Amino acid sequence: MTLADGQTLCATLPQSQTAGLAEGTEAIAYFNADRIILATLC
Repeated sequence: MTLADGQTLCATLPQSQTAGLAEGTEAIAYFNADRIILATLC
């Protein structure tokens, strides 16, 4: 998923939750601040 500023957001989902996803489909992401792992790849 590409964010408004051009950065890419990645997530790991169970296969059952990816069945309805396709490129260009609108998605909403929610985060629990005490359960997130944030990383930068350089």
